[in-house]
Amino acid sequence: MLFRSLEGKHILLSELLAWIRQKPQPHLVEGVGGWEVPISSEFRVSDLAKELGYPVVLVASDVLGVLNHCLLTAEAIRKKGLRLAAIVLVEPAQKGLATSYNAEDLRMLLGVEVVAFPRVHSLEEQAAAGAKIWEVLNGQTAQST
Repeated sequence: MLFRSLEGKHILLSELLAWIRQKPQPHLVEGVGGWEVPISSEFRVSDLAKELGYPVVLVASDVLGVLNHCLLTAEAIRKKGLRLAAIVLVEPAQKGLATSYNAEDLRMLLGVEVVAFPRVHSLEEQAAAGAKIWEVLNGQTAQST
């Protein structure tokens, strides 16, 4: 069932774009696992993002290696001609010295807002954390990590 929807249908970029665009604004499109993850044999998450042209929010786990992950992905986003709007760092199960400065370093290196996303255990916690990210993206608050 590789590259098929849950209904077993082949996914076409044109149909996916039409489906997204008919939804009420604003749109927040989830990238399903990474910038270069294939959605079908013909296109990847990065291709969908390029076609939509929306600013990109990069979500990454705040663990050892996140600086490399974010720097490489930010470069790939920019090569597609898109704007990296913010980075969301998902808090690890246990914080350690290796991750103490990741948010500060990413802010400095990439010049974007970095938002902490707590580990959540309920839909209510997820909604509250998502609202915080939305506020930051819309410039309604300067709160971040």
